[in-house]
This record gives sequence, C-alpha cells and structure tokens, in this order.
Amino acid sequence: MYLLDTSNIEEISEYIIPWIFVVLFLYLFFIRIPSRMATARGRRPWVWILLSFIISPIWVYIILAIIGESKEKMKQDIINEIRNRNLD
Repeated sequence: MYLLDTSNIEEISEYIIPWIFVVLFLYLFFIRIPSRMATARGRRPWVWILLSFIISPIWVYIILAIIGESKEKMKQDIINEIRNRNLD
C-alpha cells in the first residue's frame, strides 16, 4: 500500500511541470529588477541578486528604495551636472 496513489501521476505531472516553469520564470524575472535598481543607484548588482535569492526580491526592492544612491553615484551625478552647466 502506497501513501501516494501513483496511478494518476502522469496526469498530475502534466499540470504541475508547466506551473513550475512559470513560477521559476517569474521568480527569475523579479530577481532581474533589483539588479537594474542597484545599477541605477551605483551599487553592485550581483550582491543584490544574491540577496534576492536569500530573501524575497520584494524585500530587496524595499531595501534599495530606502537606502537610495551610493555616495559615489551622488558625487558622479554632481560632477556631471557641473560639467553640463559649464557647457551651456
């Protein structure tokens, strides 16, 4: 006697396997967003991708939104703005 009835395993796998791929695709898609957010804020994207795997990508979005840009990114933005003003 089996705990799981294996007579319908093929039927069940027809529905479960596509859903596994859909969920995996969506998860990988949502992990890509923190990478872009980190790059735009002057932070290392691979650190935030790794953190997205460890914790939820949604928490990583929130953390990135709260901490904002890095100091180096802010400095570079100020330098670029001063250069653009001098060119005008």
